[in-house]
Amino acid sequence: ESAERIADLGLAPMSNGFLPFDMQKQIMARWDARARARGFSVDVGRPVVISCVMADTDAEARDLAREYLPRFFALAARHYEVDRDPYKNIKGYEAFSKLFAGLTRFSDPANLDPYMDVTLVGGAETVRRQIESYLDCGFNNFMVMAASPGIPQGLRQEWLERFAKDVAPHFSPRFAQRHGRARQAFAQ
Repeated sequence: ESAERIADLGLAPMSNGFLPFDMQKQIMARWDARARARGFSVDVGRPVVISCVMADTDAEARDLAREYLPRFFALAARHYEVDRDPYKNIKGYEAFSKLFAGLTRFSDPANLDPYMDVTLVGGAETVRRQIESYLDCGFNNFMVMAASPGIPQGLRQEWLERFAKDVAPHFSPRFAQRHGRARQAFAQ
């Protein structure tokens, strides 16, 4: 609901990886239409923040996601006091109630599949397909999130290294070059 408001302010769109791809595509289309109508450039960075859990197989990654990601949603639900639904009667904030319902739902590992279906959870091939889906929606900058409460540092590093080695170079040869130099510098 905020796509047009963001465009009215002359701001670039920014999203998170919570929504289904068809909705993400609609959001970008609404932003594009309003930005063009206002005479703003649509040739801007379009970031999306997406959770990343990678393993050798999709099944392994999904098991890890079920183990670790619900902690983030539970913490967010406590922080925002979703059980009170404090924004339900404030005009313009109706979408927050929907967001809060999702935080509670995804706190249960059994309910996490819809979230994993739109994030970077899986083996390298699956994660590359997910990046393609976000590119098709109109995003062009990716903030890969591997850190949330309770995830051991070693796992975070492994997931980000897998992304850097097995996913990012497929979308930017410059990334492969930079990653190689960074790994050499780090090893020294």
